[in-house]
Amino acid sequence: MYHKLIKKEAKLAVIGLGYVGLPIALEFARKISVIGFDINASRIQQMQNHIDPSGELDKAAFEGADIEFTKEELTAALDDFSSRGLAFRKDAFSMAMIAVRVASPKLC
Repeated sequence: MYHKLIKKEAKLAVIGLGYVGLPIALEFARKISVIGFDINASRIQQMQNHIDPSGELDKAAFEGADIEFTKEELTAALDDFSSRGLAFRKDAFSMAMIAVRVASPKLC
């Protein structure tokens, strides 16, 4: 799989583009093709315009990154989850996958 990623024959998927997921996705996207998923359409639109909704990164962080931001495919993929948890059907994506799930601390 590594060689497919390096040759851009496969994409790496990053699920969850918050203050942790977005920087990880952008860093990977400097070397390989990435598709970034988030459930918030407003956040996706901001990232497509090189704006970090969390305010952590500037526009320069997006430059040269081979990344596509989307919500649509994630919604369809979530419909394919098994009742036992996070098991994707093998044919759900033609890409390598990494899931990033970081629980945000509650703000008190």
